[in-house]
Amino acid sequence: MQRTRRTHKLKVVANPGFQQTLVQRLAQRRLALLCRLALAIYLPALVLATHMPPKHLRRLALPIPISDKLAHFTAYAILAVLVVMVALSFSAVRRMRPAGWATLALGGMFILGCLGLCDEWTQPALGRQFDWLDWAADLGGIATAAGLAALYVAVKPRRSMWA
Repeated sequence: MQRTRRTHKLKVVANPGFQQTLVQRLAQRRLALLCRLALAIYLPALVLATHMPPKHLRRLALPIPISDKLAHFTAYAILAVLVVMVALSFSAVRRMRPAGWATLALGGMFILGCLGLCDEWTQPALGRQFDWLDWAADLGGIATAAGLAALYVAVKPRRSMWA
């Protein structure tokens, strides 16, 4: 009885789907890193800008007349969007159920609201005024950004959350 030896050839087939997912993952990592870096730069810049003495602040003012309340609303809305983008960059956060999302969103809004209140509270030490309406504008910006983020999470399919 003679044994025949069979050789198996390994076929290497190009899988464009694998390459595409690899490229997507690299792009997602870059976007996550960019969002984290942006938040790390934006938060100290925001605190510095809101604590700058009035005479220095006038020199840096935009040539476009903008309402103080609109500036507060926009600044904290941008901060909330950056926080949401950084939170979404973590896979554990993306895998959360809706109840977890609600808890995370409320907790994040509370923390950002406290940051806005502390920001307003410490301004009188530097020659600026504490203004409840500024804090209300901060809260409005935070709530608007959180609402848009909740809408995004509700509409976007789970698998492509960060894609």
